Amino acid sequence: MRIYYKKMDECKFKKLKKLRESAKRRLEKIEEKINKEEHTKATMMAIEATKKSEIARIKEMLYESAKKNTFLDMEHEEYEEKLRKVLREYLEFLEENYL
Repeated sequence: MRIYYKKMDECKFKKLKKLRESAKRRLEKIEEKINKEEHTKATMMAIEATKKSEIARIKEMLYESAKKNTFLDMEHEEYEEKLRKVLREYLEFLEENYL
């Protein structure tokens, strides 16, 4: 059994070639969008992890300062109170905006 191929006319061939090229370009654009979205998602996850660790670090600092009644080895009580107040405000800001 022999298979005979019909020769395609040049016009039809060019149309199919253009369709294939346009499909390739569309696929590349879709892949670019997917990669961009994955990068954005990874960046957001890293930012969220950083924010959560920052909140935990500040909470720990406030807890330790209340427990020891000293803050960062400072002996000036007035300064310690101002610093605690600023840290509490910063903690509230982080929790409101990022959680």
